[in-house]
Amino acid sequence: MTYRADLERLNELNFQRFDAKVDERFVHHRSEMDRRLTALEATMERRFAGADANLERRLVDLLSEMERRFATIEITIERHGIRAP
Repeated sequence: MTYRADLERLNELNFQRFDAKVDERFVHHRSEMDRRLTALEATMERRFAGADANLERRLVDLLSEMERRFATIEITIERHGIRAP
């Protein structure tokens, strides 16, 4: 075996190890990104559900307040005998 062939073989082995480590790191980082994105998605879903519930409650409160005020207006109109033209 020549020195050149030994060096080529050594370089090939080193490159294979390097390539395997790069692949391993990509898999690790991909897994970490997937985990973090899943956690973020769960957080966003939870917050959107909370916001939806809060908005629904506020709309119900608003409608109740509007109904109460319209009822008060109708009573006032009846008391004063106001009629539509």
